[in-house]
Amino acid sequence: AGLLFYAEGLLPRAIGALAAEAPGLQVKIEAVSREGIYRRLLEDSIAMGVVMGPFPPHAQFAIEPLARRRLAVVMGPEHPLANRHSLDVPDLDGVEIVMLDADNPYRAAVRELFEARGAPIRSRLDVVSQRGAIAMALAGNLVTIVDQEIAEETAFLREIGYLLPEP
Repeated sequence: AGLLFYAEGLLPRAIGALAAEAPGLQVKIEAVSREGIYRRLLEDSIAMGVVMGPFPPHAQFAIEPLARRRLAVVMGPEHPLANRHSLDVPDLDGVEIVMLDADNPYRAAVRELFEARGAPIRSRLDVVSQRGAIAMALAGNLVTIVDQEIAEETAFLREIGYLLPEP
């Protein structure tokens, strides 16, 4: 079981590579909330779960880091900050940010980053998915902060979309 982001990206690639080496392997990937993963682990109804930290202090869980993820700032080409080669939290002071909803671990990561720098977050728009946050930011000439892999994948798909002929 894993969060939706992992069920769409990280896990299928890892399990696909493992399945090529272990033809008898049987795996079922389910998208489950973080709390659902912890509950199902405690109930012994799943063998493992993939979540994003921070992790609860449960002595009965063995926690093994799989990967570190990077955050990326995404905005449309007409945004005033779009021509910058790099951005830091102070550069986003006063900039409206499309945030992920309260249950999304990336929202917690963004909040921690801003709190560590003593910077406020200016936001009035929350969305459930990272792709949704990107679409909202691009449509509204706003900014969002999401997983770098999702940002790069979405940018790539947008470029390909422009190459397709209109129906």
